[in-house]
Amino acid sequence: ATYTDGMNVLEAGFVYSLFNGDLNLENANRVVYSNTLTDNDSYSILISDLSLGGIYYYRPYVIDDGGISYGTIQSFQLSAYESPLVEALNARFLGNDQWELTGTLYVGTNTNINATFQHGLGNFNTSTAATLPTINAGDEVTIQTIVAAPMSMSTYQFRIEVEDSGYSYYSNTITFDLYQMACDENMGTGEVLNEIWTDVGGTNIADFTSLATYPNMPDEVYVRTNGFQGINGFGFNYGSKLSAMLCPPQSGNYTFWIAGDDDCELWLSTSASEAGIRRIAYFDGWTNVDEWDKFSSQNSNNVIGQIYLNAGQTYFLQALHKEGTGGDHVAVRWQLPDNTIENPIAPQHLSLPNPYQGVCEDTNINITADPLSNDYRRASQTITTTGAVEVDVAVEVTFQAGESITLSEDFHAKSDFTARIAECVTTTSSSANEETVEERSASIAPSLSLQVQPNPAQAYTNVVYELAESGEVQISLFDLQGRSIQQFSQVEQNVGTHQLELDLTQLKAGIYLVVLRTEAETKTKKIIVEQ
Repeated sequence: ATYTDGMNVLEAGFVYSLFNGDLNLENANRVVYSNTLTDNDSYSILISDLSLGGIYYYRPYVIDDGGISYGTIQSFQLSAYESPLVEALNARFLGNDQWELTGTLYVGTNTNINATFQHGLGNFNTSTAATLPTINAGDEVTIQTIVAAPMSMSTYQFRIEVEDSGYSYYSNTITFDLYQMACDENMGTGEVLNEIWTDVGGTNIADFTSLATYPNMPDEVYVRTNGFQGINGFGFNYGSKLSAMLCPPQSGNYTFWIAGDDDCELWLSTSASEAGIRRIAYFDGWTNVDEWDKFSSQNSNNVIGQIYLNAGQTYFLQALHKEGTGGDHVAVRWQLPDNTIENPIAPQHLSLPNPYQGVCEDTNINITADPLSNDYRRASQTITTTGAVEVDVAVEVTFQAGESITLSEDFHAKSDFTARIAECVTTTSSSANEETVEERSASIAPSLSLQVQPNPAQAYTNVVYELAESGEVQISLFDLQGRSIQQFSQVEQNVGTHQLELDLTQLKAGIYLVVLRTEAETKTKKIIVEQ
């Protein structure tokens, strides 16, 4: 209602009733506007507990120094039955660009209703019908559907529409990141990447994250296998980064804590990508081992509130830790939706972040037969056979991925032949007890540089690399699930700068890995393709 020319307005509201007559404060229901009013104002009030199917009559009123004034009587009629309600809950990534959308439907009086998931990139231009179970009036049911949404750096949204007797009712809108990777408990390798920058003074995180060698050139690299924690007692004056893919076992609200000596920060992405990373816990100072409540900001609830994670969806988790002198340690624990606390986060929920998980491709191995000595030479692999095997000219033999094979005495070939074996580029895990250091050669004495320009790119991009030593070079393109997209022949190249143009016109929008290999080193760069 709107009124004008009030004189010290004291009260405003509505009177309403099921009878049609001279409605006033004495004979009708009264609802009062609770906020402050001026002498010229407007107001609205929500009323509830009305009778289904009823015809209601109402009019506004205002009380000021001049007395009480009423507005015109109007009416409305309620539906004869209770309307449905619907709530969108979450989206869960299933892998292979498939998403499971979930909502809750609260059935009203009428059970002859339809539900549709409306979804799209920044819009609702695609509709997918929900399959409803047998429902009764007043039921609360879960509704789901599966939709296809290719992985990209975009966000997606959905809502649910319920149609009831010609009327449409809409849920809230859920928005989610399309850059996701599916996981389950059986996929966790239990490995955490631990990168360390040595001989760095100070106790602040910025003391090592501001280095020119950060983040791509750590001095030492470990692969941890005893949960999400660093090396207790590694030494003095270093910076440490722990990274892993996290696979939640349950859907629901999680709480994270971080403890360490000295300064620590804990970061979590909204997906498997680092692009959506945010700081969820931190502190400046130090804690004892397993001291989780010295600083309020150690607890993610006190920084950003409870964190909802979907079971089966991969998230990128990272901890930063700076050690000065004295004791040194860092660890992360979490509380699951069922209130179980893992200290630290258990290995079965963790695996190495890309690109350290390994990328695989088929490699041709040319094997030469020497009839005089029965010496069968091979390129980069060893091949094992059982019993006598006779191989004809131009025959291709295929072996399982990752097999290491040695020629037996009974093996002989009539002529040269080609074997095909899947070759994986991975880091070597260190023992959690031995704490063996795995050093990447590029982190100490880099002889190979790699750039991708432009990046992000659309139709084409250039791979620019510089060799400090002559040798064989191979360039490959992979998606983030380790699938080989493009491969280029191994060629012998001289010292200096080289360039290769990549055709991206057949690729979907998303993130890919360019892998450059020489005999001594491997370099990887991420590239964002925008189509």
